[in-house]
Amino acid sequence: MKELSDGYQIFCVTHLAQIAAFADHQFRIEKRVLDGRSVTCVDPLEGEDRVEELVRMMSGSRATDAARQHVKELLKAVRVG
Repeated sequence: MKELSDGYQIFCVTHLAQIAAFADHQFRIEKRVLDGRSVTCVDPLEGEDRVEELVRMMSGSRATDAARQHVKELLKAVRVG
């Protein structure tokens, strides 16, 4: 996918933090109920918000400092590679 993205726009939906970390841009998509209606919300993620979302994707509700450090190292590694 990374190679394809050199020449094409790629839109990937994933639940895997290890895949999402490769993205140039990341969004969180959530279904919410507002005024009794289901709506889909799309929020762009940058900086610490992106780190926290990747931690949540990897660890669920058990976000730890070790998980945060792992995500930061993962993001650094995919930028270099």
